[in-house]
Amino acid sequence: MENRPFKIVKFDTVSVEDLMSLFNQYQNEIHNQLLIDLSVSHSNKQQCEVISNLGLNNQNLNKVMLKLLHCPIEDSGISILCLKISQLQNLKDLNLNFSLTLCTEQSANQISLMLKQLSNLQLLRINLYGNDLGSQGYKELIKSISSLNNLNSLTLGLRRTGLVEQNLENTGIYLNKLTKLKFLKLNFKDSQLENGLIHLFTGFSQFDNLEGFRLNLEMSSISDLDFQVLAQNIQRNQVIKYLSLNFKNNQVQRDIMYNLIIKIADKKLFYFKFKTLYMQLQEDEIKKIQNLIQTKMTNTKILIDDFNLGLRISFKDRRKWQQKKLKMKYLVCYEKQSKQL
Repeated sequence: MENRPFKIVKFDTVSVEDLMSLFNQYQNEIHNQLLIDLSVSHSNKQQCEVISNLGLNNQNLNKVMLKLLHCPIEDSGISILCLKISQLQNLKDLNLNFSLTLCTEQSANQISLMLKQLSNLQLLRINLYGNDLGSQGYKELIKSISSLNNLNSLTLGLRRTGLVEQNLENTGIYLNKLTKLKFLKLNFKDSQLENGLIHLFTGFSQFDNLEGFRLNLEMSSISDLDFQVLAQNIQRNQVIKYLSLNFKNNQVQRDIMYNLIIKIADKKLFYFKFKTLYMQLQEDEIKKIQNLIQTKMTNTKILIDDFNLGLRISFKDRRKWQQKKLKMKYLVCYEKQSKQL
């Protein structure tokens, strides 16, 4: 059989016995990619031990995805998984979703220790939404990420993790060490980050080399100064092609927001998405923005929705954004009340 990604998907209760049976039955089919989604399956420490001992014991693995969203695995379960993953020296692509897993700062420290052992990583996605990491936990996490010299794509989901503006201090300096980084996605939704972007961009000259940037600061109390700092950095970046910004439910002055859009419109983007609400824009202001983008970016599809709340702009350059999704065949060995990913 060809080397297909090995995937387990189950959105319902899964027993330790069932999981062991699956791994034992398909042990010879686990080649170099292991994709497991047991979200909302009530998995705990025992299931983590099975995944660790029977799923993560293949040193040829170069891609691992573990989604355990809303599973009470706690710090002990994450520690078991991290210890095993840290031994996978051929790993290049790692996707961990430990959202709402009742983990604490201890888990953030365990993940940090794991990452320091994975020098070959090129793609990293970590989602810790809804877990209280603590200021020290975040600091250790971002510090360990900065040691991944081969990383070219980073996604950090830290929504509602207790982050405040002070936590982002030195973040830009750490990210600046990732000299090969081309794509950066940050989700800081539901955080208290007034003036946080100042810390994010301080010392982050490497931002100028990013080709893709996605930032979610919805309901994060950002300031006018944050907006201005972001606008300056976007203007300086001459290679950016993909940009997605979400500032819903933040109070920002209209002229500052408009200035940001002017700078974005000058870019030759393949893809752009911008969300902001509660700006209370007037119809003539929306038309002004629409005309600006139509003038600057021809042959584009533009969508502007107002609903008397604000502005949402989304457009794609049809000349460049004609990519078909690659359909891969997965070996799905267990699936119930679930959907194909």
